[in-house]
Amino acid sequence: MSDKREPPDPSLGILGLSGLSMEEQARLERELARDAKAAALARESDEALTKLAERLAPIPPPPALWDRIARSTELVKPLDVAVAPHTKHLSALLDLGESAVRAIIANLPRRAHWVQGLAPNVDLFHLAPGPALAGAACGFVRVPAGAPFPEHTHLGEELVFVVQGGCVTSDGQVARAGDELRMPAGSSHGLTAMVGADLVYLAIVREGIRIGDRELRVSDPGL
Repeated sequence: MSDKREPPDPSLGILGLSGLSMEEQARLERELARDAKAAALARESDEALTKLAERLAPIPPPPALWDRIARSTELVKPLDVAVAPHTKHLSALLDLGESAVRAIIANLPRRAHWVQGLAPNVDLFHLAPGPALAGAACGFVRVPAGAPFPEHTHLGEELVFVVQGGCVTSDGQVARAGDELRMPAGSSHGLTAMVGADLVYLAIVREGIRIGDRELRVSDPGL
């Protein structure tokens, strides 16, 4: 069956090409090659549309939009600071070689390596530490900027090392990228991520934690 549709109006320029099949685009290009006046009109419309686009102020997407996109794709929001300067310290904390730590760092931006955490919008990145940390739960925690992490009690000691952003704990401690916090067994606190970059920190948890009536041991996959 023959295609009786008229070719798009050349004055539409790039708009005339949008939504066309490759065959239709090729036919339009042949028409423009034979008609200098139509080709000139198409170029003028393209230039006008380009100038219009350049004059329009960019509209930043709402913060929630990136989260919706990121959760439906493989990637999470890129880290805003370089984790590489902390490689040696992370290596010592995790009892892992620096090459293993670099491999972990390389996977931090990949959505497939993160799971839902203990609170809304909190993500966890589980990892296996070296033998010196046998029996401890280790991983990175990501808390959106400005968001809280709920009040909880430490059943054993916990060490936190911040690699991005910052936080303020409910007992008044402040930690930023490069800072380390140690919470003794029996201590309780919550925290709030500072505004700006999302809070990302390494957590090394001994024994487990208690949130409200819920007790999570290091063997619990949700910790």
